[in-house]
Amino acid sequence: MTQMQAAVLSKLGTAPQYQTVSMAAIKTDKSVVKVIASSLKQLDRAIVAGTHYGSPKQEMLPVVCGTDGVGINAQGEKVYFQTTSSEFGAMAEYAPTSMMVKIPESLNDNMVAALVNPAIGAWLPLAWRAKMVQGETVLIMGATGDTGKQALAIARILGAKKVIAAGRKRSGLMALAADEYIDTEQDDVALLADFQRLAKRGVDIIIDYLWGKPAELMIQALMTQTLKVDEKAGERGIRYVSVGALAGRDIQLPSGVFRSSFLTLLGSGTGNFPPKPLLEDMVIQILREAEKGNLTI
Repeated sequence: MTQMQAAVLSKLGTAPQYQTVSMAAIKTDKSVVKVIASSLKQLDRAIVAGTHYGSPKQEMLPVVCGTDGVGINAQGEKVYFQTTSSEFGAMAEYAPTSMMVKIPESLNDNMVAALVNPAIGAWLPLAWRAKMVQGETVLIMGATGDTGKQALAIARILGAKKVIAAGRKRSGLMALAADEYIDTEQDDVALLADFQRLAKRGVDIIIDYLWGKPAELMIQALMTQTLKVDEKAGERGIRYVSVGALAGRDIQLPSGVFRSSFLTLLGSGTGNFPPKPLLEDMVIQILREAEKGNLTI
């Protein structure tokens, strides 16, 4: 087989097209899988739109879209895979891989293809970036999104004492399995007051998929309140991890934030992934929790 069908992006900001492409350009130093399923994620949309830091340069186009999926490897095993190829993504009949993890037979292919990326987008900021320990209080900003919902569940799995959900669409927000709820669609004065009450009671980790105005108000609350950091956090203080920017790409961040609060600002994304063995182990844990029924989508 020398040709295959794929979703091809020829111009940033336009819809990918179903096209025939040559397989000859797939680098032979990469393990290749026969793709079963590849989900369309917020990450993929941002890359195609040209608004993600990982979007290809126009001169690199055309490229095959997609970052991960489920496929069959050369040994005939069903695997979850990621691809970091600049030319060939996962939305094709065959894809080069940068990582593969065998999938338990009991799990549905489409569910795994849809689950793992948002679950990684929650597990990484909690376990890898914030170094979460059992008994901590965790706030999820953007809890009503796919990755935010995974973050609520994974915070529980990792032993959170309290999980707080902040998000929009109040009916959906209140249906989430959280200990407390904050409506981010209320006016700025009311939202700041809610954040200040939370800061005064104490929070250890903030996982933020929103950024923009909600982030500004949360950081303002951390500056203006007498903070209570859980004793289990020790010298680690409050870890604020930025993962997404659904509410805006930029904020006003006074330098005094870092002098007036016990706050560490971190980011979680492809630029600070853990070493490959740790990432593979994380995926194994995600699949194990999915088998138990603790994670789904």
